[in-house]
Amino acid sequence: MRLSAQGLILRHARTAGRNQPFRARQRMFSLVANNGEARSMEPKFLPAKDLSICSFSSQSKMNLLDILSAEHNEEVSSRNTEIPQALSDLKAKLETTWRVVDDAASTQMFSKDKKVQISFHCQNAVDQMDSEEYEDEEPVSPFHFTITVPKAGKTLTIDCLSDSGLVRVESVRTTVSDVEDENMYQGPDFLELDESLQDAFSAYIEEELSIDSDVAAFIAMYSDYKEQIQYVQFLHDVQRIVE
Repeated sequence: MRLSAQGLILRHARTAGRNQPFRARQRMFSLVANNGEARSMEPKFLPAKDLSICSFSSQSKMNLLDILSAEHNEEVSSRNTEIPQALSDLKAKLETTWRVVDDAASTQMFSKDKKVQISFHCQNAVDQMDSEEYEDEEPVSPFHFTITVPKAGKTLTIDCLSDSGLVRVESVRTTVSDVEDENMYQGPDFLELDESLQDAFSAYIEEELSIDSDVAAFIAMYSDYKEQIQYVQFLHDVQRIVE
């Protein structure tokens, strides 16, 4: 029986294809008849530049993991995750009158004998501009912290800075319970208050609320320490995700 053009093409493909590489066989078996004429259906192979994507991605992944691991090991070996002795001693001293509670990157301090709470976050530092004062040493950045004093359904909220071991008041406002509402009065511009009133608030914070230079120093030192802890944890978590 005489084979049609399509039959001849297919038989040739089967015979010759046995001794051909896979790519050549794939092309042969893609030949079909189109209105009595043979037409090549080229398989769609990735261009050479696309074939390198997988290997490139693996290489970039390994490079990232190597750098993350090196950075993690350096932080651990430099003992940045160990609490400094001076900070440990100060924390032990304050814990006689304050309860320190850690919550990831945030910290709350609760007075043991008064309804007073201090809250701060380890990344709430104020950027310091370079100055001649710190040419020979690394500047200690001030840290934001918030004091809350609840009473009779309302809360006195005082935003402060721990600046070189001193408490610096930034703003004072009152809220209903712990609800922050933008529609409520946010308090006066503290620096525009009469100096005697500013001084009275500062004295109240130190004497009545027992938030003194030790507390201010602890907030700055503990925030810096916790930022190191969180950074090392960040490096660890990223490695686990990328792997």
